[in-house]
Amino acid sequence: MSESTYTSSVKRIVGSEQRAYAVLSDLNNLSRLRERLEAADAAQLLSVSVPEDKQDALNQLREKIKDLQIDGDSLRFTVEPMGQMGLRIVDREPCKTIKFEGENTPIPLHFWIQLKQVDEDDTRMKLTLKADVPVMIKMMIGRKLEEGIERMADMLSMLPYDKI
Repeated sequence: MSESTYTSSVKRIVGSEQRAYAVLSDLNNLSRLRERLEAADAAQLLSVSVPEDKQDALNQLREKIKDLQIDGDSLRFTVEPMGQMGLRIVDREPCKTIKFEGENTPIPLHFWIQLKQVDEDDTRMKLTLKADVPVMIKMMIGRKLEEGIERMADMLSMLPYDKI
């Protein structure tokens, strides 16, 4: 096994690091957002438009992730064709970092979200994934992990933090 690190580009969140941290460190907020999205037109509710170059990636992610279950510290989901897996929060550093560990994942992994406020309503976010990937498999899934972490960062940066 070889530990590999995949990092997103730095993304901008409109809002303070306190608000972003409050939303992201309690996964129940994502559950509430999902309920609101199911009850209304998502674009209208979010008051944002998903950039055209991100729409296909968002639709592909929706198709692959099924049976999403969320509580305050963990989320579980089914990814076709790999089956059920999840992420659990294992550490929180207020307003700075949220660390996750993979549960039932095909490879051991750790994931974290870093936040840094640069102005009153401007917080920067970066996602990092460390995974023990066998060398042979890394050649097959390395690029998908890179793309996946970037897509996740894009989605998290588009959340309406002031409305959650």
